[in-house]
Amino acid sequence: MDYCCGVSQHILMLASNFVKMKNKVIIGAYSGTMRHDIQAKGIGFEYIPFNINNINLFSILQTYLKIIQIIRTYNIQIIHSHHRWLELIVFLTQPFHSSRIFMTCHNLLFGKKFFSYRSPKIIAVSNSVIEHLYKYFNVDKGKMALIRNAPRLFPKVSREEILQCKKNILNFDSRLVIGGFGRLHKEKGFDVLLEALVMAAQNGCQFNCLIAGDGPERNNLESQAIENELMIKFLGEVRDLGLYYSICDIIVIPSRKESSSLIALEAASFKKPIIVSNIGGLREIVIDRVNGLTFEYEQSQELYEAIISYMLNDDLRNRCGENLYNLLIELYSVEKMIKKTELVYNAVHADN
Repeated sequence: MDYCCGVSQHILMLASNFVKMKNKVIIGAYSGTMRHDIQAKGIGFEYIPFNINNINLFSILQTYLKIIQIIRTYNIQIIHSHHRWLELIVFLTQPFHSSRIFMTCHNLLFGKKFFSYRSPKIIAVSNSVIEHLYKYFNVDKGKMALIRNAPRLFPKVSREEILQCKKNILNFDSRLVIGGFGRLHKEKGFDVLLEALVMAAQNGCQFNCLIAGDGPERNNLESQAIENELMIKFLGEVRDLGLYYSICDIIVIPSRKESSSLIALEAASFKKPIIVSNIGGLREIVIDRVNGLTFEYEQSQELYEAIISYMLNDDLRNRCGENLYNLLIELYSVEKMIKKTELVYNAVHADN
């Protein structure tokens, strides 16, 4: 449960809202930077001894027993899984309890067909996920429900806060600010963004770039930036994302794989113009030159051209940001997500 993980943010938002609705909610997770916020919101937290980066038979057995213990301790009625390994372990615990189970599929994954998506009900965060589960895993569409993710509701950022942040981070540099947010993992494509920025710099473009997030690719990306003398500040994992969205002029999502994108939706809530790779769930959010710009994934030349299009056209930036915000209000509200999830909870609970 980390701040730079979209799934973690989604889980925290769900749990927080259901606690407000007078439900008892327990989050089980291995660890993470969000634990304090989880408990501060009145949500229970239980350590799960399952590290997805070190899966072995012993940790699976430990997790199996821990889940049964949690169910019995708290008299759990519904178990909502968000990872397919944990979904499988929960599925196998069923002989020892009467809790109803289901899962949300957040990602476009491959492999382990026999062990994946065994729950009787599955929430998919985009139509792209539904089609992937149906075609690759042969999951019955009848047991899937589409519930689109919603962005976090950020506190309003004052002009004074924005100016102070620009002073601290950019030293009042007035050049256009390009932002990248998310886990620094190969699949997120930040190396492609840096390649495009090298082209921009070589052609005399003036800009700053902020990258907020952490992960295994950070050292490589920092080395790439230093080698090419790029004006990039790596912020690491930050909590006040709303402030950093506010100071960006353009936000780029250069992913190689994306089922949906909380970053795109959060950028939309600030009416920020975005550039996205034309893949997966991003295609359901962005229509090129209507509410954003798109490029073929891994094609840094196309990304460079999209960045230049925004740099040279303020009207295009403003129009795309406004149209993206309108789409967010229409389809991706927190209220809609919570209401639809509650309906699934009620249906699963009633299904005896």
